[in-house]
Amino acid sequence: MGATPQHQLTKSLKAEGVRLQCRILAIVTGFLAVSHGTPASSSALQNVFVSRSDGIAVIEFRFSCFHRFESQSSRGPATTFEISLTRLGQCDAVRAGEGVQESTRPAGREIVALDAVDYLSRDRGEAIVKLRFIRPVQIDVLQTGDLTGLQVRIRATTGASGEVRVQEKSAQETALPLARTPERLARANAAALERAARRNAPVPEPAANYAINLETSATEVLNADLGDVAANGERLYVMKAQFGTETVFRLRLGFFTTEAQAETALARLQARYPAAWVVKIGAEDHEKAVSGSVVAAAAGAQPAAAPVAVDHGGIATRSAEQLGALMAEARTAVLAGDFARAASLYADVLTEPRNEFSREARELLGVARQRNGEPAQAIAEYRRYLEEYPDGEGADRVSQRLVALTTARDAPKSGLRAASRGGETDAWDTFGSFSQYYRHDAADLAGQGMTTKVSMVQTDGTLDLRKRGDQLDLAGRATLGYDYDLLNEPAAPGNRTRIYDLYADLYHRDLGLGVRVGRQRERSGGVLGRYDGAHISYQVRPDVKLNVMGGFPVYLSSDSLDTDRVFYAMSVDLNDMFKGIDTSFFVNTQSIDGIEDRQAVGAELRYFDGSRSLIGLADYDIGFGTLNTLSLVGNWYFDSGLAMSASADYHRSPFPLAENALIGQTAGSIHDLLQSFTEDEIRQLAEDRSGETLSYSLGFSQPLAERWQINVDFTAAQLAEGPGSGGVLALPDSGDEYYVYTSLVGSSLFIEGDVSILGLRYSDSEIARVSTIYLDSRYPVANSLRVNPRLAVSVRQISADDSSETFVSPSLRLLYRFARRYQIELEGGGDLGSRSGDGNTDTTAYFIYMGYRAEF
Repeated sequence: MGATPQHQLTKSLKAEGVRLQCRILAIVTGFLAVSHGTPASSSALQNVFVSRSDGIAVIEFRFSCFHRFESQSSRGPATTFEISLTRLGQCDAVRAGEGVQESTRPAGREIVALDAVDYLSRDRGEAIVKLRFIRPVQIDVLQTGDLTGLQVRIRATTGASGEVRVQEKSAQETALPLARTPERLARANAAALERAARRNAPVPEPAANYAINLETSATEVLNADLGDVAANGERLYVMKAQFGTETVFRLRLGFFTTEAQAETALARLQARYPAAWVVKIGAEDHEKAVSGSVVAAAAGAQPAAAPVAVDHGGIATRSAEQLGALMAEARTAVLAGDFARAASLYADVLTEPRNEFSREARELLGVARQRNGEPAQAIAEYRRYLEEYPDGEGADRVSQRLVALTTARDAPKSGLRAASRGGETDAWDTFGSFSQYYRHDAADLAGQGMTTKVSMVQTDGTLDLRKRGDQLDLAGRATLGYDYDLLNEPAAPGNRTRIYDLYADLYHRDLGLGVRVGRQRERSGGVLGRYDGAHISYQVRPDVKLNVMGGFPVYLSSDSLDTDRVFYAMSVDLNDMFKGIDTSFFVNTQSIDGIEDRQAVGAELRYFDGSRSLIGLADYDIGFGTLNTLSLVGNWYFDSGLAMSASADYHRSPFPLAENALIGQTAGSIHDLLQSFTEDEIRQLAEDRSGETLSYSLGFSQPLAERWQINVDFTAAQLAEGPGSGGVLALPDSGDEYYVYTSLVGSSLFIEGDVSILGLRYSDSEIARVSTIYLDSRYPVANSLRVNPRLAVSVRQISADDSSETFVSPSLRLLYRFARRYQIELEGGGDLGSRSGDGNTDTTAYFIYMGYRAEF
């Protein structure tokens, strides 16, 4: 038998003090543990999931250990938010986790206009999650009942200044669509041929020069009655272009300095030339007009002034943010291969009056139709695009697609391969990321000399594959990592290969049946996080889903397959079981070395409406006869901007698992422990190691002015006494612990988009009283560069010896992004500490964190 988690923990603690986050952490968190399960120093933020359902967009965060939500920086519209957290239990105990900086740009972030997420762990139990959006949004933060996750709901920013500017810009820069007529369909076909020809023969374009394409013909015979077409200062000329074997002749009227001037002239000639359209011209048009291809000319006055804007007449039912979310959701559907869903979402955008997304939605609707195997509908959408945006940014692309589709329909099958590539429904979509970061931590404790604690290069990569078939959708994910330890010392962590995810997924749409096999993670159904195994799901009805899971639990991403522990679970998800309430019921059983490890039943509850939310979790172990978890987290938002939150949480820590009996024992496995204890005795030892924890919290947040907000939170907690047994000492009662946190947050105080936080935190327990004041600022120096200076000062009064500690912790972080897919990060900081009491002890420590990340 291999070494058990407890045996590994004991060995690790003897060798080093920085690797406390090992298998025991997963056992301590039990059902509450999720995803990565790696040490806090390497991955406190395990994953970020972005989703949208029934018009509600949610960002879900999963942590490797307990994080209690304290406050958020702003309740009003903003592009940057900071969520303050307190790290609890093992998370807070690991000094190696201090100063950790993690950044990610999660898949599907476009759904919520999210740019990036940063996780920053601070000293003395503090952590910050920073959210950066590409447009102003409002957020509501909800604590999940298991304290290992957060949910952030995105709200519309109606009336937000940033959004108003976007809408005004869109109204000024976008012309209104013209009525759809048969003549305009003909014009769209001609425009497609013209733009394809122009793409084959590009020429330099004089700045801001426009003309009107009056007629397009396959012969040189054009309208001969042209005497009154050109006004003073305008020229008539003919352009000839070759497209394959086809020659196209275009009668044009020029020249106009701006598109608005050309549109004014077009309105004058619309009745005579219903298929006419405005085009931005190149040098060739000027040469033709001067070199003898002129049909008619007039001299004199300048073109007419720009026309007055015309009201579209429609009534918008969605905000710009809601439309942007629909666009993002559609793009996510495209990545997932669900082109029918994408087409439906793009069509929803186009039901609104003309807006900043209309042009893009029209083009992408055609693409979605084409890739969904609907060439006729795609042709109609491409033609519609050229009718409404004949000189739009994507007109060349649309023209090429339209020509390819219309010519491919009449071409022999042997010539269809290149033209139909964009319409394939069985193509693989591939995307992922790659990152490398270097971490260096060093400290001088009590004048013993500076010692390097961590010197490591962390490499991570993610690859996602998706393919959509006629009935069957396929997907796969590989999320891998490698830690290269530069210390090369016996007490150092050493090199590690990590496998976070490695699975294949298939889903049959008609049957509603899905199967996922490999290393994967579950966050519900009573499953203990990551496992090697299979998950089978069946959509019984749109509101009912059955799940069956089974396999071998994985406590660390660096673990290989371990068949000593086996689990099976089943759950049923009921959406909108009652009005606004989603529920899930589960049963879970797990064994280790042939004995029962866990037998749990439970339920999850989620309620959301426009201003209130409630999340509940209950987990009961039948075998131990104990309640593992019972928690409720509620939030209430008021029209005045006031937001209130409250939570009550009871849980056993760690969860009662038979494997916990190994804590404090010399046996290396349950099999070995059975040589000294009966199964009932082992279960009693395990239950004795599981203490009861009870906590309550209450908080509120209130905007004080346009740029200011105050947050106040109060928490009370207690860990009950645990009995001693099997040679393990009793766990003392922690006594009442109190935490108070308040912060004043200002936004855009010095430059647009900056955030400054002045915070105060106080905690009182039997171990110590801690007071902390900190200042945290973030400045967008340029579009791509962010500067984040921080300073914290903490004073700790230690009860055991009546001594005191003072820490001053400055740091500076620089984040540079370019090409929207790449980022370079550099952060440095340190601690200057002094302890007084029986003897003065000074501490000096510093860290350096730098690296890069690329997405593809």
